[in-house]
Amino acid sequence: MKFTKIITLLLALALAAFATGCSNAPKGKQAEPSANKDTNILGIVHIKPQSFAVSSPNSGVVRTSELTARRDFSGTQTSLLWGLISIEDY
Repeated sequence: MKFTKIITLLLALALAAFATGCSNAPKGKQAEPSANKDTNILGIVHIKPQSFAVSSPNSGVVRTSELTARRDFSGTQTSLLWGLISIEDY
C-alpha cells in the first residue's frame, strides 16, 4: 500500500514537470522568436527591436525615414557607443 502511494506521487510529480514545459500560447499563435529580444554588446552596440522608444536628448539621432523612402518600418532602435549615436527605424 505504501509502495503504491509513492509510485502515484512520483507519477503525479513527473506529469506535473512534463506539463509545465508546454507552451501557454493561444492556439494558432507561436511564441516570440528569440530575435525579438534586446541585444547589448558591452554598451558599444545596443539593439532594441520593436521598441519605438524616444531617444535620449543627449544622443545624435539618425532616422532611416530621412535616408530612404520606405513604408514598412521595423521599430528597431540601435544605439552605438553607449547611446552617443542612435539609429531609429521608425
